[in-house]
Amino acid sequence: METKHYDASGAAVGTVELNPSLFGVEPNSAVIHQAVVGRLANERQGTASTKGRSDVNGTNRKPFRQKKTGNARRGDMKTNLLRGGGIYGGPKPRSYRKRLPKKMRRAALASALSIRASEQAVTVIADPTIESGKTRDMATLLKALELDGKRVLMVNNKPSESMLRAARNIPALVTVSVENLHPYEIMWAEHLLFTDSALSALTGGSES
Repeated sequence: METKHYDASGAAVGTVELNPSLFGVEPNSAVIHQAVVGRLANERQGTASTKGRSDVNGTNRKPFRQKKTGNARRGDMKTNLLRGGGIYGGPKPRSYRKRLPKKMRRAALASALSIRASEQAVTVIADPTIESGKTRDMATLLKALELDGKRVLMVNNKPSESMLRAARNIPALVTVSVENLHPYEIMWAEHLLFTDSALSALTGGSES
């Protein structure tokens, strides 16, 4: 399996071989779904909290006697039936974190990469050096690669500060380091742009 290879300026220089164990597997939509759900769950803070009947400030005194008042009986005024009372069954701080098994995480990543590879939506570029850190220069590179106007996920090995600064003001471009590559961003993107070093690190990591 091959894809187009470009130099750092965006000029085509040939093709590069893609690892079939990452880019040529039969996609498993179920594990991709599990990975995406897990990612979204892990981003939840879980800090929502309400006060129960025992948490509300107030007296525990019985407000009026049980019988012969014409009122509904009341043990105290902190019941959830009254304004200002406690909340019944409300949320409490909790963790929504989900952890997928290692094999499932690998399968989800390979499935997502294989989907984009089958769509001819993977490109490899020599590690660009945008020393200026200007958005204009990054936009020019994307235009040379014919990726302007598309949702692009750029995968770097160790992105420089100037690279991140040049990319951060382009709404349709997300940069991520290869160790943080996740099926969630892959499925969001319309096109994957790997640097040479990122592809080597990804292939080496998959073989270990």
